[in-house]
This record gives sequence, structure tokens and C-alpha cells, in this order.
Amino acid sequence: MERSSSTISIIPVTDYSRLLKRMGISYLTDGYYLVHGEIGSSGWKRIYLSVVISQVPGLFAFLIPKLVSMGIAFAVVRDERSAAMVLNGAAGAAHVGKVVILEVPEDVEALVLRLAPLMEGFHGPAVPGKRLLSKNIYADNIGTAGPKHPFSMVQVLAGKYIVIALLKDDPKGEVLKALFVGRSCLPKWCLIKEGRRFMISDAAGQDMGDRLRWQKQIFDRFSGTFPMPAVFDLFSENGNSYLVMEWIKGKNIGKIIDGIYKGRDWTGLTVKEKKFLMGVLMEVINIVGRVHANGFLHRDLSTANFLVTKKMEIYLIDWELAFDVKMQFPLPPFGFGTPGFISPEQNLGEIPSAGQDIYSVCALMVVFFTGIRPVDLSLKERRDMEGYINGKTGEPDVAQIVSRGLERQPEKRPELDEIREMVLELIGRFGAGINKF
Repeated sequence: MERSSSTISIIPVTDYSRLLKRMGISYLTDGYYLVHGEIGSSGWKRIYLSVVISQVPGLFAFLIPKLVSMGIAFAVVRDERSAAMVLNGAAGAAHVGKVVILEVPEDVEALVLRLAPLMEGFHGPAVPGKRLLSKNIYADNIGTAGPKHPFSMVQVLAGKYIVIALLKDDPKGEVLKALFVGRSCLPKWCLIKEGRRFMISDAAGQDMGDRLRWQKQIFDRFSGTFPMPAVFDLFSENGNSYLVMEWIKGKNIGKIIDGIYKGRDWTGLTVKEKKFLMGVLMEVINIVGRVHANGFLHRDLSTANFLVTKKMEIYLIDWELAFDVKMQFPLPPFGFGTPGFISPEQNLGEIPSAGQDIYSVCALMVVFFTGIRPVDLSLKERRDMEGYINGKTGEPDVAQIVSRGLERQPEKRPELDEIREMVLELIGRFGAGINKF
């Protein structure tokens, strides 16, 4: 089976069912997939094809007719949104990389020999827990013991980073605590972010490796300007990228706020507790202001991305979504964000603006003044945000500015200076400062 140019034109739309309809191919919709034929037959074997989102239409256009002519049952992602969720892990780890699922009764090897030449020129993330048969072609691990736990043996990266703990297991890459052992310095703790090859790949082909390289560029440019963890190293190993950063010992502001509220409302907090919270919030606003003054947007301001040390130093972390306003880079902007803190227009992939960070700051204020994350609010509470915040705090000025900041239209949101002035007024009332309490 040779790869040839398809007579079916690639339809420049996100709904791949239109492609199947144009080919006259019958299908059923099942979750993230369009299914042709019988999938789920007992005893049959499955093959998975992985490809980055920018190459999905091209693969489907020439591959699907060939699968139909061979009588092979298949499932393909239904649209671009489903493809993004499957490829980026949002659909769950069990779906990662499974853009195409084939089901065959036997002779998998013969089919792989026919598929392998077709997958040349295509790229895709690994399918976790599956056996690699050929480039971008995977199968179930039938009759195998499965992969060993990654830390059943000592793991050493780049010959000098001894992995001590897995902090986060994420489809796009692990987050690791490691010990740097160099010849010319004492051992020191560090944090390593892994970017798996072809994960979070967008329409421009930018993947996790590009995001880590971008974070390194930001640190090189703004070291000492913003309170961010130092970046020590960036390297590649086995096709994956690794960003090595300073280990910051501290708590994120979400955990700190949880420890203060303990199920109470703002009105139930002591003056000392309110002083502390307003001091932290003021510092958060000042950090965001410095980022904006230097022509950048962070675009992932959340309770998890501000760390507070015992010395009450506040660090802003996770810069992979940042955007250079002056240079308009990167375009397309890196996608995703933290649910509850990401603005509607950022979620749609629109050109970044300061309004996106303003939305996130006001979402943070919901947590500062209520102890509750925006994603945990009911639909009724979100629709009447001003009434909800006022009822929780008895602070109408706070309620009004937070409500405006969470408007769907960016032009209706307040400027950062207006938010700062409102918080300063509260600070004047409480005499707030960032101190231990």
C-alpha cells in the first residue's frame, strides 16, 4: 500500500465528520470519536495511530479511504476540539495520542508493514502504556508484564540530575524533584519539568519542547526583574525536553488561603488574617503590574502559580503561556490555562491582551475574599457575581470590581491600577502588610 496524493480535498474545517460524509463513509458518533465498522469485538487486536493536530486532516484524507477499502474497522477523533483533548491529555490519560484506533482480527505485523510507509513524515506523541510497533504506530501490551515503575531504579538525567521524587505525573510531561550533582559545586535541589515530544502540539506545530524553550528565554531576559525561579539548564534526552529550575520551598497561595479560611467567610476572619491576605494580594497585583510594564502577559495567573516562602517572598511560576505584547510572540499563542482563572477569549485562542490577566486577577480575588475557587461556584452564583461577593464580604466596592473583572467582554473590565487603588483603600483601613500571623 503506497502513499499517494488523495483525490479528496482537505476540508479546512474542524468537524472531521464532514470529511467522512464527503467520502460517502458511514459512521456513528461515540464520545470523542467517529466510528466506522464494529469496534469492540472480543479477541480482536487494536492498533493506535498518533499524529499532531496540525497533521490530522492530511492523514485522514488519504488514510481513511484505504482503511475502508481494506475492510478495517476504525475510530477517528470527531473534530479538532476532540483531537486537542485526546492529544493533550484533557480527555484523560487513557486516550492520550489515540487519534486513530484500528481493530483487526489477526496478522497485526502484516498491517503494520503496510501502514509504516504511510506514517513517514507524520509526527505524534507517544501513546502511554502501549507498545511501539513502528513510527507513530502502537498496540496493546498483550501478554507483557507492563512497564516498570519509573523509580523502581535510580533515574539519572543528563548524567548529573538524580531524580528523587515524582511530583506530578502528567501526559504532557512529568514534574520531578532532583538533586544536581556537579563536579564544580556542592549538590543542590532542583525542579525538573519534562516536555514530552509532540505533546500539546498546536496548529503551528509548537509542542511542549517549544514551551520549555520559551520559558528559558523569558528567564534569560528577565532574571532579576520578576520574582521567578532561576533556570539552570535546558536539555533533551530520548526526544523529550527538560527544563531545570531552582527549587523553591514554599506553599502556593491557594493552600495558604485554605489554611486561613478553614470554612469561614470573610466576615468571620480576624483583622490580623484580613491584613495578611490583603498584603499578599497587593504583592500579587504589583508583580502582575511589573510584568505588564515590561511588555509581557503571564496568561496563567492562578492560586497554584504563586509560591510564598517562609520569608514571605512571593514567586510567580509557570511561564509557558506568557506572551510578548511588543513582538506579538508566540503566534498562535500557547493554549490552555487553569480552569476558573482563564478568560473566555483566551479559552477561544484569541490574540492575547492585558484583559486576560485582569480576568485572572479578579478570579484570584474571588479566592482571596471568599476562600472558594471560581470553578466551585454554582451557575447561579457565577451569574450574580456582584451579589455573591457582596453577600460573602459585606464589601460592595470589592464586589463591584470583581464582577466587572469577570465580564466576558474584555473592554468592560477594570484596569489594573483601579484594582490596585481599591486594595490600597482596604490596606489603609486594615493597616495590612505581608507578615506572618
